[in-house]
Amino acid sequence: GVRLNLRRGADGRRNIDDLLAHAADGGEPRARRPVVIESIELADAELLVSDAPAGVEGRFVVQQLRLGPVEAGRPWPLKLQAHAELEQPPLRGSLALEAGLELLPVPGAPPIARLVKATLQLHGQGYGFEDLDVQLQADAMRLEYGTAAGVADSHVELDGVHAPHAGRQHALEQRPQEQ
Repeated sequence: GVRLNLRRGADGRRNIDDLLAHAADGGEPRARRPVVIESIELADAELLVSDAPAGVEGRFVVQQLRLGPVEAGRPWPLKLQAHAELEQPPLRGSLALEAGLELLPVPGAPPIARLVKATLQLHGQGYGFEDLDVQLQADAMRLEYGTAAGVADSHVELDGVHAPHAGRQHALEQRPQEQ
């Protein structure tokens, strides 16, 4: 499988900055050719992350990612199975997602991702939750981040949601007091 190791030190420098700078230079001038991607498949991919400024340390594993094949005028079929094991912030969880993916262009910004007929399953613990089990179904999920230049805000819009869930939130647990 594929293994990537991304690090960002307290000074903000990343271990891939030199690669990104080279890619941004564009190298030698070449004639641009359109790129057509019909499908993407990835199995057993691991991303090790150490991001001091963001306080993130751990790994993400993609067991399976399948996107496509593309059919004109239809969303891309998307299937993802993954899990996260973070030391900081403490998080252990798995995710399964099936949906149709549409990318909506936004001038001067990253595209908006729209997932149609989405089924999402989350299991795990972290961010104050224990034994979390969420199964979300939505007619559509709109995922948007940093839509304007220099804006880091993100938001999610859900339409037609059904979300049965179970789990415990540490902050809400009350224990009997001894007398």
